Parts: sequence; structure tokens; C-alpha cells
Amino acid sequence: MDTISTIKSMTLNQNVSIKLSNNTTLTGVLRKHMKKSIKILTQENMIEFVDYEDIIEVDVLSQESDKNIENEDENGEEESLKFSSSFIDSKVSSSTVEIKQCANNNRQNKKQLKHRTEKIPVILDIETGDPDDILTLMFAACHPNVDLKAVTVTPGSADQIVLVKLILKELKVANDVRLGAQDWPRNKDKKGCVDLDFYSRFLFPSSDKKKKAGGKRKGGGGKSDKKIISSAIDGMVDVGGVTIASQLIKEVCGKGKDVSVFTGGPLHNLGGALESGAFISRWVAQGGFCGGGVVPPGTSTMKKFEGLTHVQTWNFGGSRDATLLALSSGEIGRRVLIGKNVCHRCQYNDEFDTLLKSCLSEMRPSPHKNALQWIDRALSAHYTGNAHGTRHKKLHDPLAFATLLNESVCDLREVEVSVQKNCWGSTLRDETNTFAAVDYSYASFVATLLGK
Repeated sequence: MDTISTIKSMTLNQNVSIKLSNNTTLTGVLRKHMKKSIKILTQENMIEFVDYEDIIEVDVLSQESDKNIENEDENGEEESLKFSSSFIDSKVSSSTVEIKQCANNNRQNKKQLKHRTEKIPVILDIETGDPDDILTLMFAACHPNVDLKAVTVTPGSADQIVLVKLILKELKVANDVRLGAQDWPRNKDKKGCVDLDFYSRFLFPSSDKKKKAGGKRKGGGGKSDKKIISSAIDGMVDVGGVTIASQLIKEVCGKGKDVSVFTGGPLHNLGGALESGAFISRWVAQGGFCGGGVVPPGTSTMKKFEGLTHVQTWNFGGSRDATLLALSSGEIGRRVLIGKNVCHRCQYNDEFDTLLKSCLSEMRPSPHKNALQWIDRALSAHYTGNAHGTRHKKLHDPLAFATLLNESVCDLREVEVSVQKNCWGSTLRDETNTFAAVDYSYASFVATLLGK
């Protein structure tokens, strides 16, 4: 049997080793047969399209062979990605994290990351109305495992561009990150795209002296902040060097480039890039929903989602046509969705605050530590001592971004996404290349996000 006949006779989900004409070997799982090529999910959890003409030899691996690969020595893993169960054990209460499960997740994280020797190239596509988008930017900008290629914003106002530039400048990565805005400069003068009260407190902490008891400012918490941001727009940072977001995504994600696109808002920019012919190796989104029939029985479920299969979700519903295109496009290699059923359970609270501060106390000076100090300042300033006396803030986008870094943070199921009126849901379905979260590990989330 010749090589092509062997390939065509292979069944889906078999473990294969393929020798290519450039003398490299690709090992992974066969995901799809196409007319003149095959789709492989590699050991690095990336999609590769392999043309028949480039294949010299192919071997079908047994399950035992795959198991041996998993059990190889993992000492080569980057030090910055390691974390110990004792770190979590000493800082997080057992009511939040079961330490035994955390130790198991530690091994799963290592297993996925042991083959990755380079930083993950990333484009962040965000909005700025909810602070967790900007928190994600700060987590990503200096994370030891991230090569932040570009940041794109929607709807694309000058206020948003200034805010992103200020943060990148303060974190000393402004020269390395390209900026894009939706349909720039059409929405340049659009207002109301940033949470002025939140951002001014950590960008300009001296202004926080005006805060009254209960977390409120004189004058209702608006005028002084608007003047601060306005002064930044007028004098501190210009809005030059901005590209139309869809064009920037297409350029950075050209075919053959292993770039992950993260979306934390409506998919205007991603949809525009796909319409213009972009190829996206991997798309990780904060959006969607998994309910009955997808989430395994016994999985923790918020009361408001019990019995539901579809719910409204702003990030998908905010640009319905773009979402449907992204979910069906053959030009996206792998889709990973972190929906409301999971991300609404992930919060900044006292335990996360303790972990973050402990992590900072153990770190040596570095750009990563500088970024985490900003995050600590931002969260503490806004959520400590407020009117309700809580530190709770949903960390939707940071959880999704941690899953981009390490997919074992979430328990993923292959699904097909559907929409009923304005509500989105999922059903289990093979061969969609769309994977949605049904649960997550708090310990893995924290360790991955903080780079422990």
C-alpha cells in the first residue's frame, strides 16, 4: 500500500507520526480527511494542515506509544510555568481548592506545556467597558509565556487607544505591540467606551485621595476622572500608529503563522478579518454557553443557569453575523470557548487577593512583577472597601486568557454552537474543531495566570 493509500485508510482520532519532505516529523491526532490534505491536532494542541504531496512516510501509533510520549521526562519545562501544590496549599483555603486535585492538575499542565519552548504569539481583541479586558491586557503584556503581537479594540475610540497606549507605555512594551481599532478612524470620537472611575484609580493613584468613605468620590465619581483621561488624550499620548483592526489581524495571522487570537468582546474585528481572507490558527473566546446535555452531571452550576441550554451573551450577540462566521469558518484551525457557565464562577476575591500578594512577595524585580503590581493596585483600589465591603469581581476574560496559555485550565468538550433568537448554547458534536468549557480548575487558573 502506498503512502497516500495508507493515509486515506486511517480512521479519525488515531495517533499518527508523519515524516515530511523537509525532514521533520509531525506527531499528533488525525482530525480530518480533506481532498488533498489532512488535519492534525499536534501534541502542542495546535492544528496543522498537511498536504499529501509533502508526506514521505506515515506511521499509526498505538495507544501505548502515545502513553509513553505523555510519560516522558518533563524536566525541560520552563521554570516560569512550574507551580507546586504546596504554594496553593499554603495560600488558598481548602474550601476553595482541593489540594489533591490541584496536584493532579499540576501534572496535566506540565504534560501540555512540556513541548512548548517558545512564547505563544497572541493578538488581544478587547473592549474596555468592563475592567476585566484591561486586566487581561496587563496579565498578557509581560507574561513570561506570551509574545503579545498586537492589541485591537472595539468599537475603536480615541479614549480606548489612549488607555491601551498608556498601559503598554508604563509596562515598557509599547514599542513591541501594534495597535488596531475597529474601522479606524470612523469611531475615533465615540465616548463612553472606558470605565473612567476604575482606570484613573490605578493609572493616577494620587486622584484617589478624593475618595470618600464607602468608595465614592466627591461629585459622584465622574468629573475629576474625565479631566484626567482628557488630559491624557490631549497631551500624554497621541493616537497615531493605529491600523484598521481587521487588516492588522489578517496581517499578523498569515497562513503558516502560529498566532492565537483572543477575543474579549463582540467579534466585529475577527469577523472583518475572516471576511478579508485571514487564516486564524487558534481562536480563544470569552463567550458562549454550555448547559444541559453538555455539562456533565455533578458539575458545579450557578443557580441562575440551572436547567438552561441557551442564554444571551453580549460578546456573541453584539455582532451576530461575525460570530456565526467565526463559528463556521474553515479558516480557523481550532476554536476554544469559555462561556458564562464557567467564567461567571471565576472571581477576584479575598483568596485571589492573597495569592496575588503572596506571589508578588516571592518574585524578583522583572517586567512581569511590575505588571502584577499594577493589577494588584487596580483591583485593590477599586474593589477593597467599597460600599458592600467585598472584593468580588468576575474575572471573565482573565480565565479565558489563562485557558489560552494552558488549555487544561478548563475541562473542554467538542461542541456545535447554536443560536435561538438572541440566546446561544451548545450541543455535543464531534469534528467541529470547537471546544467549549464545562468546568475549570481554580488552582490551575491562578498558577497559569500568575506564571507560577
